[in-house]
Amino acid sequence: MLEIMSIHKADEISQIKKTKTGIINGKMELNIKINELPIAKTVKNGWQEFNVDCDGTIFTIKVKPKVWKKITTANEMYSMWVAVITGKLGAKINKGFRVEQPGIQVFEKKPKAPKPDKAQLQAQSQAQLQPQPQAQSHEELAQSQEQLQEHLAQSQEQLDQSQEQLAQSQEHLAQSQEQLDQSQEQLQEQLAQSQQQLQAQA
Repeated sequence: MLEIMSIHKADEISQIKKTKTGIINGKMELNIKINELPIAKTVKNGWQEFNVDCDGTIFTIKVKPKVWKKITTANEMYSMWVAVITGKLGAKINKGFRVEQPGIQVFEKKPKAPKPDKAQLQAQSQAQLQPQPQAQSHEELAQSQEQLQEHLAQSQEQLDQSQEQLAQSQEHLAQSQEQLDQSQEQLQEQLAQSQQQLQAQA
């Protein structure tokens, strides 16, 4: 009982020191994105290890064969793709760090729709607003209407593509949130286990 009280007292002193120094506890999580197949080497138990250069800092990542398969499959199936690597900052190594408990999600990346040329759109709009000569034939009127409808259809198609990209972004955000929740649950479980071990030792 005396030892447990001493531990609680030490925690109170630690909290007072943190309050005085203005330092609070935080949690660091890595989020690395790649869009090309890295060069990996096979290590123990068939795991794959590869390096990623992030603005001059090298991050070394080691994953299971089934996780590595996600990247190689995406590289074969998709012309454009992006892989999101999450994890915790590990031990410092030469020119960088290791990534602990890495998780990888791979998504197909669709090319952005080309933006219409503003000068061309303005010229088309001005041409459509100009009064048509009275001698214009019925056939010319029909062609103008057809061009206008085609332009409207193209604009609608671009709007649909933008909405689709927005939906994909929201889906990626939801998946990232799910990964964050899972990491928090793991941290809470580890904290509970540490407390149980501490109580057992007491």
